[in-house]
Amino acid sequence: MVRFCISAKTAGALAVCALAGACACVGLSACGGSSSASSSASSSASTSTQMVEVVNDRQSSSDRFASLEQSIGQGIDASGMDVSVAFIDLTDDSGSAAFDINGDESHVSASMIKLLIVATLLDQVNSGLASLDDMYTVQADDIVGGTGTLSGAAGMSYTFADLMDRMIYASDNTATNIIIKKVGMGNAETGMANINAEAVALGLSENTRINRLMMDTTALAQGIDNYITANDAATILKMIYNGELGNAELSAQVLESLKRQSDTDALPAGLPDGVTFAGKTGTLTNAENDGGIALTDKPYVLVVLCQQEGAISSSAAHSLMIDISRAVYEATQV
Repeated sequence: MVRFCISAKTAGALAVCALAGACACVGLSACGGSSSASSSASSSASTSTQMVEVVNDRQSSSDRFASLEQSIGQGIDASGMDVSVAFIDLTDDSGSAAFDINGDESHVSASMIKLLIVATLLDQVNSGLASLDDMYTVQADDIVGGTGTLSGAAGMSYTFADLMDRMIYASDNTATNIIIKKVGMGNAETGMANINAEAVALGLSENTRINRLMMDTTALAQGIDNYITANDAATILKMIYNGELGNAELSAQVLESLKRQSDTDALPAGLPDGVTFAGKTGTLTNAENDGGIALTDKPYVLVVLCQQEGAISSSAAHSLMIDISRAVYEATQV
């Protein structure tokens, strides 16, 4: 029997400890259920503990994940942030082992929109409209600020395979804008239109759209931004895992780039050492986003988008995402 123990130790916390033969204790604001205290878990949970039993051999996957969803939802409510979560169990083909919290809510995407951009590029490569072997010479006016590795690359030539890799693992904004123009046959506006058409073709919601280039401060000042939902990001990540983005070979190439993600302060930090999280992040003044594929014996997709009016606390967002990641890992790997 496995139990999820929901603790009121700290508002919004989701600290998880696995107790062999007993339970996994998920620190949360209290929810319904009978009260219980466990001395063996006192180092990671308060004396005020409420328990919701989830009996592994008696409940379906959907029932178990419903309890996890409820636990995470309470942590989100206590956080004071606008948070969306999407989870997909990749070992389950029925679709029942999945849940979301505000999963269709539109969030400022920051660099998470690069998942949709890479989907568009690979679709064009798969259909013969583009090639990752094509070369591009970086122009001085291509270079933009923010994250990346191409700040001094004017005059240097790269394959689009390299540019795609940099867009994913280093979240390179210069490479991203070059690729947006690539999928628009050299035109940024056409590129964004084609990327949005790809969102429709993939069956994504209208809440996931690209409306500006990376680091376009003029557009930002006019209130123009890019948006994504947790469910849509999870859908693209699931397609990558299943070899459905472009084709199996292209999906595998992107997966390798995701494995090399340089920003690992949020969801990956909630996983045990040695667990690979193939992910993509996105950060702006008001947003902290992370999502990816946990490549465990029981792999899954997890996406968490955090947003706050004005300025978001990166440390608070990372703490919440770490706790959610840890809780999901403990709940799914039993």
